[in-house]
Amino acid sequence: MAQPLHVLIIDDSEEDCALLLRALRQGRYDVSYKRVDTAVDLHKMLAERQWDCIISDFSMPGFSGVSARRIVREKDPDVPFIFVSGTIGEDVAVEAMRGGAQDYVVKANLVRLLPAIDRELVDGNMRREHRRSEQKLRQLEKFEAIGQLSGGIAHAFNNVIGAIMGWAELREEEVPAESRAHTSFVRIREQSERASRLTQQLLAYARR
Repeated sequence: MAQPLHVLIIDDSEEDCALLLRALRQGRYDVSYKRVDTAVDLHKMLAERQWDCIISDFSMPGFSGVSARRIVREKDPDVPFIFVSGTIGEDVAVEAMRGGAQDYVVKANLVRLLPAIDRELVDGNMRREHRRSEQKLRQLEKFEAIGQLSGGIAHAFNNVIGAIMGWAELREEEVPAESRAHTSFVRIREQSERASRLTQQLLAYARR
């Protein structure tokens, strides 16, 4: 069964695009694609969906593959990006890969395209999974910091409430039981106990 492949092709030539599609479909891919050749259209397609793979010509009139790669990397740092060109030299290709391309294929040797895509789809998924793991770790670290902060605040509140409760209990014992002052100190103590229970709940949350 053919594997679905959503590929964005950056190329000014419809004929070259057709050759790329034929090479992909000769493999086990069920290809759906869009072709763009301007920065405006590239931005639009990147916003439209997440692509499995991006294949770009290196040299196009009015739009370069280097510019395309930069735009793609700003939007998605992990999507496989492969240069396919008839004009790129070895030195330029190495520099392009240092800048964020995963591979380059010469148009006269498209037999390398399928193995390159096979490899980069696996590597791209690994990069995305690694990035998701890093994001989860950063989120856990934020939760830990929030827990420590809330725990510190709750502990400080508990100390203040404990002092209020102690003074209320002391004065409650010193004034006549039937006096208004006694009733006020009882209410202060009861509200302090209620506040203490709330801070204990906050401390329990912080520990989790």
